[in-house]
Amino acid sequence: MPGPRCTSAGVGGGEVVGDDVCARVFATGLGKPRGVVVVGPADVVVVDAASGGRLVRVWDGDADGVSSGSERAVVHSGNLGLNHGVEVVDKWLYASSKDAVYRFELPSGWAKDRDNSVLGDPVKVVDGMGAGSAQVRPGDATVAGHVTRTLRAGGGDLFISVGSAGNVDPDPFRSAIRRVKLADLASVTSEKEALWFVNLEVFASGVRNEVALAVDPRDGALWGAENAADGVRREDLGEHGVLHQDNPAEELNRFGGAASGQFYGYPYCFSEFSIAPSRGGQGPGTQWVWQGPVRNFSNHGWTDEKCQNVSEVVPPVKVMQAHSAPLGMTFVVCVAPPGDDLGAFNSSDYVPLPCAWTSNLLVAFHGSWNRDVPTGYKVVRMDLDVESREADAFQTDVLRSANHPESAVWDSGARPVDVVQDPDLGIAYVTSDTTGEVFALSGALPSGDTFSDAASDVSPTLSPHNGLILLASISMFLARGWT
Repeated sequence: MPGPRCTSAGVGGGEVVGDDVCARVFATGLGKPRGVVVVGPADVVVVDAASGGRLVRVWDGDADGVSSGSERAVVHSGNLGLNHGVEVVDKWLYASSKDAVYRFELPSGWAKDRDNSVLGDPVKVVDGMGAGSAQVRPGDATVAGHVTRTLRAGGGDLFISVGSAGNVDPDPFRSAIRRVKLADLASVTSEKEALWFVNLEVFASGVRNEVALAVDPRDGALWGAENAADGVRREDLGEHGVLHQDNPAEELNRFGGAASGQFYGYPYCFSEFSIAPSRGGQGPGTQWVWQGPVRNFSNHGWTDEKCQNVSEVVPPVKVMQAHSAPLGMTFVVCVAPPGDDLGAFNSSDYVPLPCAWTSNLLVAFHGSWNRDVPTGYKVVRMDLDVESREADAFQTDVLRSANHPESAVWDSGARPVDVVQDPDLGIAYVTSDTTGEVFALSGALPSGDTFSDAASDVSPTLSPHNGLILLASISMFLARGWT
């Protein structure tokens, strides 16, 4: 069978897995790129957490597959401490620091006039998310804890995720996803009117550090990937040095379709990833009461039975290898190759991701920091239709270290952070905060095929299911005002 054809040079220190995907470096020279949002075809805004927190617009104006130094603009350089969260809805861009959410109005002609797209003064619309606020209890005012605040919009709401104050908190007060109506944010016109974070609705409680958030275009449900705690101690389940390597599992949670305010376990319970059956392991996703040197919740009314009672704790849909650190994710939609209006992008650098991936999740793993054998440092694809909770059954590597399987760590030092799909072109963008890069993932042309062949192959095979997802994606795209 002919192999894939990629004109791009690939990603230094990394490799793609499979014959249906290509990877390349889309942009270099950024400081610490974290969150990323698509604002047009081959056009993204990146939160650069270096230099006090900047918003940088990065695009490929000549459709050569990369964003050169002349194809970018710093659209905000104020010292707000922007560090991760970013979202665009209609004519507004929202971005977050550890303390607050800010709203920027997109200038008139934003979509086409990239060179003159500097944002005006922001309005602080949500406050009180950081240390020294009501979000942290009196006496803990100096505890910053997790400092990123992920933002995701859906169904007329803005979801804001705040992680724990420490490795294991005494209760779930801080670790939650809260939501606010976008209409309520629109009514905030000055900092003194900013909404106080702890007064917002608790949408999901007991989520330790749900950095990765994505809205399912099929039904509008919010999904999240949770970064679990370190240092679990359960001598009955395994020796500490062994148990810690693979537990607690990172979790994939679905928050849609149920009343808000449900409890997902943290800090009282943790998820099993891999525990030997001889030590009592019951399989991936099983909930166990947390016991450790600092917190032991078996002394506070929590038991394994209570943690495993689904009326008490909502279990995860899937679980991932401990210490993987999932920081970004996006649902894949089936996108036809560009039409005449985007004809400049008719090249092998802009082949959409395979339609066979439709409704799968792409998840970016930042990688471990204290596992004996490093893990993560890659982008994976998750097929949610696979019923098994065994990671090898539903999870496939897409982009990883070229040192695999000897090492998960890239020679370049790259660590994926966020991933998002371009709804016009069907490719995906991945940020790496340690190397200042943005990677692009695209589909691969079979050897001998042209871009026209790919277009004719895709369009007739769109199933009604995929077509609905495509329409949902287009609807979300238009709702954000990217015209």
